[in-house]
Amino acid sequence: MATNGPARILMFEDNVPDVYLLREALKAAGVEFHLTHIGDGEQALRFLEDRAAEAPPDLVLMDLNLPKIDGQVLLEHIRGSPGLERVPVMVFTSSESPADRRQASALGVDHYLTKPPDLEQFMRVGEMIRELLERKRA
Repeated sequence: MATNGPARILMFEDNVPDVYLLREALKAAGVEFHLTHIGDGEQALRFLEDRAAEAPPDLVLMDLNLPKIDGQVLLEHIRGSPGLERVPVMVFTSSESPADRRQASALGVDHYLTKPPDLEQFMRVGEMIRELLERKRA
């Protein structure tokens, strides 16, 4: 990961309000970032195949419940792709399923976070991401 410049965050999320809240949480946490948002699994897979390995993101933040192609398929692709296999992945999902958590863990996610129910907790996600990015840059 580059030590200078904004963090490159790739976000796979179909819920636009969550994308907006995440941007606000990152800003409030003082994270300098460039966010690429993709709203469905099919487009996300195409992006990963076409461009992501050339300039890997600093972090992939993704929902598991995506339209067209499931997030688990995307995780498998990321972990099996040269140039992407070491990119930190944070699952950010509404799923509290232990099976989803186990499968994500088996695929090597760095963090599994259930979407917070209120704004105050949601804003803390920006701080968590800042800390993760700082550790990766150190």
